[in-house]
Amino acid sequence: GADIRAAYFYADQVLETGNWSPTVGGQAPLTLLTAVPAMVVLLTDLSLHWVYRLLNPVLMAFSPVVIYLTVRRAISNRQAALSALSYATYFRFIIGNPGKQHLAELIVVLLLFLWVSNIDHKAKHVLPLIFAAVLIQTHYATSFILIGILTAAFGSFVILRLLGDERPWGYPRTFIVFLPVVTIA
Repeated sequence: GADIRAAYFYADQVLETGNWSPTVGGQAPLTLLTAVPAMVVLLTDLSLHWVYRLLNPVLMAFSPVVIYLTVRRAISNRQAALSALSYATYFRFIIGNPGKQHLAELIVVLLLFLWVSNIDHKAKHVLPLIFAAVLIQTHYATSFILIGILTAAFGSFVILRLLGDERPWGYPRTFIVFLPVVTIA
C-alpha cells in the first residue's frame, strides 16, 4: 500500500544523503521501516527494491509459525494449526503488500509467545520492553490497541486480586507501565 511506498521513499532518502533525520515527518521517524532497510542495502549490496521485496515477506512469513508455537503452548497442536492456518489464509495476508502493520502483528505475536513461554525471569522483563520499543517504531495504532488490551488485562488482574485470586500476573508490571509511557512520549 501507500505506507510501504512512503517507507521506500524515506529509506531511499537515507541512502542518498547518508543521514537519517527524525524531523522530516511522515514515516521518516520509523527507523525500522526506513533506516534499517537502508543499512541492509549497505551491508548486503542488494538494491533497496529487493530488500523490501525479500525482507518484508520473509519477516511476515514468521507470523503463522509464531502463532502456531504460541497457541500450541497454551492449548493444543490441532487448535494451534487451525489458528495459524486461519491467519495465513486471511485475504490481507495473501494479497496484502507486507508493510508496517504486518511487522507490528509479528511483534504482537512475539509478545504473546513470550507470555506463554518458559524463559528466564530477567529475559521476561527485558524482551517485552525491547519488543515494545520496536512495536512503537513500527506502527503507532497497533501500539495504542495493545495499550488498551493491556490496560483491560491489568484491570482484570487487579479485580481478580481484590477478589482473592492468587494467579500469577503473567507480564511484568514494568512492561505494562513502560509501553504507554514510551508510546505517548
